[in-house]
Amino acid sequence: MIVNDRRSALVFPPAKLNLGLRILGRREDGFHALETAMIPIGWHDTLEIERVQGRLESGEKWNLACFGMPIPGGDRGNLVVRAYEILDAEFDLPATAFHLVKTIPMGAGLGGGSSDGAHALMGLNALYGLGLDRKALAEFAGVLGSDCPFFIGDRPAWVSGRGDEVRPWNTEDRIGLAGCFVAVIFPGVHVNTAEAFADLDARAFEDAGTVNAAEAASETWSGALKGPAAEWGEQLANDFQPHVSGHHPEIGRAIEMLKREGALWAMMSGSGSTVFGLFDQRPARPTDLPETWRWWAGAL
Repeated sequence: MIVNDRRSALVFPPAKLNLGLRILGRREDGFHALETAMIPIGWHDTLEIERVQGRLESGEKWNLACFGMPIPGGDRGNLVVRAYEILDAEFDLPATAFHLVKTIPMGAGLGGGSSDGAHALMGLNALYGLGLDRKALAEFAGVLGSDCPFFIGDRPAWVSGRGDEVRPWNTEDRIGLAGCFVAVIFPGVHVNTAEAFADLDARAFEDAGTVNAAEAASETWSGALKGPAAEWGEQLANDFQPHVSGHHPEIGRAIEMLKREGALWAMMSGSGSTVFGLFDQRPARPTDLPETWRWWAGAL
């Protein structure tokens, strides 16, 4: 984060990947209980937060200008704006302009919107000297959205509850990723998270053992992550992957492409459709990658 003398702040919201994702059932509050391991990666958006003297011409206290990838929906539903409104209700913030450069695909299982919102909270906190500590920021992030609290820490963590219970990894948890590189493919398919959950719920209802099996398996993949990626095999799983990939064959094709390039292990992230693979050296972009697909690679 870069803060310019209380006039502007610049933050770089990263994407996340899920190393295993188990859905344990629906909670009484209507959210789903889950268990996952989440890691941030170097693929990021860029968000500038600028203090404005007086009110904006629109009469609002905020303005959002977006660049890069188009963002569906109106500005008011954007998590950056919602983050401002949450803090404004508490602290009566000055008028603020946001400039968001969007590079992380949406509806991709990368958490880009959640990351933007969480980093807007952190940037506003720093810019206006609100004095919120990490715990308080995480509580505001929980109001903003289920994935948002993870991004307050921007470090690998075990995530549970509805996504709001975040426990950072210790040194032992990182063993399996030591020296690894990651390649990420977005196959151009946008997956609606609510629809993915609904599909999973319907299939779980058909097979009453699904939830219990997921709960019993959570210990297996949490232990697997402490070993080398080449030995993970089928120990880790994403409960969404079989269902979402059944609707979108591009996902399976992308996973096979990563394996062909030498991935030690590959999986879909979140509710999809992005897939990623772990490598023991930096992978090259596949020569046959379709033009409409996105590729990112870097060290972990």
